[in-house]
Amino acid sequence: MSADNYLLIRKEGDVFVGYHQFVSSDEPNYDHRWFTADSLVEAILTAQLAEMWTEYGYRFVGLEEYLEE
Repeated sequence: MSADNYLLIRKEGDVFVGYHQFVSSDEPNYDHRWFTADSLVEAILTAQLAEMWTEYGYRFVGLEEYLEE
């Protein structure tokens, strides 16, 4: 059976929070906080070093200010 999991990294105020999520869920669930980071780079590094294997990797939410128009 597939694990179907991923880490959702979301900007919340001045910090970035990583949440354990399941692809099979219709909506994100913010009950399973995995980590908090002070910067986007720290969040990415923390996700890469997390001792949790994710079948679907990472998803980012709330990073519009980092995107160029």
